[in-house]
Amino acid sequence: MHIARQPKSISLIASTLRIVGAVIRLLLVGIMLACCLLHIALFYARANVAARQKMVSDWANRLLYLLDTKVDFQSADDQVHLSSGLMVCNHISFIDIFVINSVLPSPFVAKSNIASWPFIGWLVARTGTEFIQRGSKTAAHQTQQRITARLAAGERFAIFPEGTTSSGAQVLPFHAALFQSAVDSAASLHCLSLSYHDATGARSEAPAFLGEMSLLRCMFNIAAAGGLTARLNVLPSEIHPEQNRRQLAHRAQHRIAAAVALLNDASPES
Repeated sequence: MHIARQPKSISLIASTLRIVGAVIRLLLVGIMLACCLLHIALFYARANVAARQKMVSDWANRLLYLLDTKVDFQSADDQVHLSSGLMVCNHISFIDIFVINSVLPSPFVAKSNIASWPFIGWLVARTGTEFIQRGSKTAAHQTQQRITARLAAGERFAIFPEGTTSSGAQVLPFHAALFQSAVDSAASLHCLSLSYHDATGARSEAPAFLGEMSLLRCMFNIAAAGGLTARLNVLPSEIHPEQNRRQLAHRAQHRIAAAVALLNDASPES
């Protein structure tokens, strides 16, 4: 009987250690974010563009390290080519922003409620994020105009055109409105595909930020996953696309969905 119970005991110990480890990671994340806020208050506003991008990249890499998440980054274009333009990516988790910022630090469009998140809301608000209010055509138009101006000035900007998060199993239809910024500014369009995988290489839904899930719960799921890899791929870019915004959105959604499907099909779970 003792032998029969031993596997359960081992499993309980492993589960307890996993929970304790995740809690410790979240405490360290909280400390790191507090340090980031102080750094922003003291130095960010006075830094030049290159210094700001390095700060954002460093912060993102530290947060991902504490959450035991690695980034596997592949790009069809070089860094110089990607220095400006509109980046569009499928959306799975709140850490998508940090995954992208770890290699391609950029301001984002985010839902207005994110500004109220503890630590993270203040952090992203002070690093160039444009917030958009859901259900307001006026707010969306104003946001689109601001992004157009920033793209025309040579900035690199990122959006999640699904407008919500998914499990990562598939890519949801893209909203076309913010693609107008690429059309009006004649900016390059960069399509990014993103997926998350566990230590075995299987697709993982641990980072998925769905429904009424809290930010803390999502962070815990990631921290307790036992090590994740975010696979981020940049597809060949379109230079000064001439299509209208609906055509751009449809083409981008198709390209990213196909790239994500390839990543998922290659997963051992398949």
